Amino acid sequence: MSPKPGALTAVQVIFFIRAALGFVVAILAFVGLNAMSEAEVQRMTGFGSGGLMFFLLIGVAVSVFELYVASTIGRGGHRTRTLVRVAAGLGIALVVLNMFTGESFLLGLVLMIVVLVLNESASAKDWYQETEYPAPRPGAV
Repeated sequence: MSPKPGALTAVQVIFFIRAALGFVVAILAFVGLNAMSEAEVQRMTGFGSGGLMFFLLIGVAVSVFELYVASTIGRGGHRTRTLVRVAAGLGIALVVLNMFTGESFLLGLVLMIVVLVLNESASAKDWYQETEYPAPRPGAV
């Protein structure tokens, strides 16, 4: 079996970094949320601390999923390729959501498009195919 292509290593690194940053942001937001009163949270976000906590939990869930996808890329196969597509699609959906809240979205959008392009490259496609149906080893029955 050939080694994992550099394009997929780049995808793996992007997801590991996104997951790590997601966890750091969630921890900092949770600490900040506990230091603020309900009125301050309401004034800053437009909804209460419960709503903010809900969005923090969504962010943590997405980070956990991206961490899982990044850790399973090395397995290859059709399932892994589909997981990368789903994670990139979820990332794009969150970028669109952030766009509606007025936050910066360009970097996240570009990053997820790069992930999709790298995941669909010819070398990645060949490697996914090879890992889905590996050739038998010489001398193996």
